[in-house]
Amino acid sequence: MNEVIERFLKQLAIQKQYSENTIEAYGRDIREFTAFMTSESLTGYDDVDYSFLRAYLGKLYDENLEASTIARKLSSLRSFYGYLLNENIIKDNPFVLVHAPRQAKKNPDFLFYEEINELLDKIDTSTDLGLRNRAILELMYASGLRASEVVKLELADIDRSRMLLKILGKGKKERYVPFHELALAYLDRYIQEARPSLMVNAKEKHKVVFVNKNGNPLTTRGLRDIIDRVALETGIGRHLHPHTIRHTFATHLLDQGAELRFVQEMLGHANLSTTQIYTHVSKEKLKNTYMESHPMAFDEKNFENNE
Repeated sequence: MNEVIERFLKQLAIQKQYSENTIEAYGRDIREFTAFMTSESLTGYDDVDYSFLRAYLGKLYDENLEASTIARKLSSLRSFYGYLLNENIIKDNPFVLVHAPRQAKKNPDFLFYEEINELLDKIDTSTDLGLRNRAILELMYASGLRASEVVKLELADIDRSRMLLKILGKGKKERYVPFHELALAYLDRYIQEARPSLMVNAKEKHKVVFVNKNGNPLTTRGLRDIIDRVALETGIGRHLHPHTIRHTFATHLLDQGAELRFVQEMLGHANLSTTQIYTHVSKEKLKNTYMESHPMAFDEKNFENNE
């Protein structure tokens, strides 16, 4: 079974050019499902039928997983079984009979202006790692980069004369993303002052911009830990994910009047519909601004005075 899984994951990497994180998630979902099969005495993928899938779904619900997590697992397995069918390893794909649970639409998590400024300003830049952290977060807020794009950024990808970053995004698609002077100032300070000290301990020389304490390239998991730790240390009071900074970038651009197509290009979204979720956040802000600013907007005190 492991050999079949590895062949499928290799196909995702080569033919579909999925990111490392996505491939890792697919592999984890499939192996968990395979382990459940083994625990239920099933010896092959062709032994799985609809009644077994109902039992598997029951297990997932018993674990109190979010609907989005269950939907992702089903999507991974549906794709895997489609591959097995194409390879004539199985005769039928029982996952076509299973529907993902309905998911409540959620607005993306983001930070308000005061929160992002407080987060950035409270980072201690007197240490090499602190300066690195400030440079990372300034650049992410300036350009809306994904975690995978941050850790893959190389020194040659920084165009200082045009203030652009060359980014290799999802599906190996290349795009150029602008960034501002403040982000450049912290980025240059980090590269000139902190990175050389951290690179002393590196196992081998490389051109990746952001490194860990040992001088090796940061991983996406390491980046998640950094952002979460910075959030807790600076008093934000909640856990943060790299995508929160990306969402904050997009939301603030739209709040300041940026065109949706421009934000789509900056984020590297293939479809405009993916970017449109941020307009819901901006509409909420528009509503709140209206209620606070319009002289005739409903106010309990005014209502009482006019009775």
